[in-house]
Amino acid sequence: MRQNCDVVEGVEGDLFVCVDGKIGATVSLKEELRDGAVESIEALKRRGFKIVIATGDSSKSADEIGKLLGVEVHKSLSPEEKGDLARDALFVGDGVNDAYAMREAKVGVAVSTGSDIAKSAGDLVIRDISQLPDVIKLGKSTEGKVKQNLGWAFGYNAAMLPLASGVLYPIWLSPEYSALAMSFSSVIVSLWSLI
Repeated sequence: MRQNCDVVEGVEGDLFVCVDGKIGATVSLKEELRDGAVESIEALKRRGFKIVIATGDSSKSADEIGKLLGVEVHKSLSPEEKGDLARDALFVGDGVNDAYAMREAKVGVAVSTGSDIAKSAGDLVIRDISQLPDVIKLGKSTEGKVKQNLGWAFGYNAAMLPLASGVLYPIWLSPEYSALAMSFSSVIVSLWSLI
């Protein structure tokens, strides 16, 4: 038969052991930081990121970790509340309750040791949290390269299109050579992507 414990003011703990309806013992759980978490958080802060802990946990453990990392903590959140907080942000998670937030986030990042549903909900899966700063750096670099390629391709094609149509023929280039030069646009963009 299952019994509830009598509520006692001032008794703290994450788990309560009840004996005959009375609290017989309390158990406090303590979260441990993942390897590389402190270094990753510090690296992201230096790059101007605002870091927030979003957890369904209501214990003091989340506050202690937030204080240790020097970040804001939002506790006792439902998956939907995490999703609201994560919207238009980068969200990193590993639990079942993180899957919705990863779907709502601008970028959802799952940790490979997490739940299968979190990994399938994430846009990206990383081995461990220490990889996060490098992943963000690579993403920014890729975005910059895409913008450079678009600028180069539009500029080059805008200049070559009139030549390929024969505007300067017979004075300068024949349309065949100009059309050949137009095809180099793709080659140049591909090579620039490798640099």
